[in-house]
Amino acid sequence: MCTSGIKDHKVFVKEVKLLTPSIVSMWCKAPDLNFLPGQFLMLEVPGFSLRRPFVIVDKKDADIRVIFKIRGKGTAFLSKIKEGTELKALGPLGNVFPELSKTDAPLLVGGGIGIVTLLPLAKKLSENCSVTVALGADTKESLILLDEFSSCSKVITCTDDGTQGSQCNVVALIKKHLEQSKTNPVIYACGPTPMLKALSEFSKEKGLLCYVSLEERMGCGVGACVCCVVRTQDGLKRVCKDGPVFDSKELMWEF
Repeated sequence: MCTSGIKDHKVFVKEVKLLTPSIVSMWCKAPDLNFLPGQFLMLEVPGFSLRRPFVIVDKKDADIRVIFKIRGKGTAFLSKIKEGTELKALGPLGNVFPELSKTDAPLLVGGGIGIVTLLPLAKKLSENCSVTVALGADTKESLILLDEFSSCSKVITCTDDGTQGSQCNVVALIKKHLEQSKTNPVIYACGPTPMLKALSEFSKEKGLLCYVSLEERMGCGVGACVCCVVRTQDGLKRVCKDGPVFDSKELMWEF
């Protein structure tokens, strides 16, 4: 876990915008909150006892951005919160994506709302090498941030219904891509567990390095409540404290 700079920050809501009917982009003023790709924060929800974990997607000057899907009462409340509202945000939390060697090529693979986790990584990696990003979702409307990804990387897409890109899942998309490109990339991924499990099995079969960022329910974000435990080759680990980024070979995929 990267512990440098972790503290409870006062942040102020600056903009809340619907990217789709169920996906929300929120910018907050948070001048002292810095982060590295893969890290997240625990954001206060007024009137609720537990905070919600959100990956930190971007920072511009003194403002940070989180993007989340409306899943329950807490996220529904945040989707309608007024600009100027003061909230508490604990962060930055979690570990980070491992850095590439100079000879490695990155392939970023995102599914569903997990797409947002990869944007800061794509921006950072593109400073030193060419980046390919494979993004998948159920429909065209759910494929968010395409312009942002396209500004720093080559983007290939797929949807379940065929309304954007290939009609397949994202694991099938990268299999086809790798057959054509004949490359052996390092894979970085975030998305639904079935997608990550299939990607892990494929990477193991092909002898590829694969790092995954897990999406799990969290109560505290610092490892105290032990509600985000996953099984690994080295025993039980907490996604919030030991992750959320893991080498896919570590995971038992029984959660």
